[in-house]
Amino acid sequence: MTRCKLRTPLLFEAVVVLLATGYAILRYHLFKEVPLDRFPLFVLNKAVAWMAVMLFLGSLVVRYRRIRVQPDDPNDTVPASGVPRLFRQIATWIWGESWGSQSANSSKQDRPERSVSLFRHAVTPAVIHVLMSLSLLRPAEYPNFFCGPEGSLTFSASLVLLTGIFGLVAMGSSRRQYSASFWLFPLLLTAHSAILGWAHWWTPADWPGGMPPISLWSALMAAAMVGFGLAARRSRDYLTRNSR
Repeated sequence: MTRCKLRTPLLFEAVVVLLATGYAILRYHLFKEVPLDRFPLFVLNKAVAWMAVMLFLGSLVVRYRRIRVQPDDPNDTVPASGVPRLFRQIATWIWGESWGSQSANSSKQDRPERSVSLFRHAVTPAVIHVLMSLSLLRPAEYPNFFCGPEGSLTFSASLVLLTGIFGLVAMGSSRRQYSASFWLFPLLLTAHSAILGWAHWWTPADWPGGMPPISLWSALMAAAMVGFGLAARRSRDYLTRNSR
């Protein structure tokens, strides 16, 4: 029987969107009783951030499986977590390069560049999360981020913003898989999520509906990115040595 393949990225993305949005609605609106008028930006922003993390992790899982099955597949250009053409055009506009458009006849020297594109297909929700967060950055929405009569950012809030901005830059500047920026991105993402929600991770009794914070899920998935990246690198090196 032929293995069923996910040929359209929209199906995978739909599952991620439904999972993240449904989880955010249940946790914040149903159990935490956040008013529904805060859904379009405040609650949805949390869901969008988690969507980006899940898509990043999914792309690495797909890459790891492909390396184990067929490490030199010239058609290894479109992962299950890819995005529609419009999203790729947005990414191209931001970083000035063509994403996910390599041909199947690309040379072997181009394959590291194509494999990095697997890691980049979640850029759109990441950018949307940044824009939504900036629009919400005020004391009324995040009172813990500000202090003093002038409403200055706290030290932890500054770290949250810095790790988020540098993480986005590291993700977009990765030119080769397993480069410094390739590893820096999930580490910054882990730090970003941890600083944001660390104080709420250790009190399960206070979790609305017993549902862990999205920041905790994001940090665990970001740490898993490093694990899958290391596993993919070991598999690639092992297969390369034994194919000589």
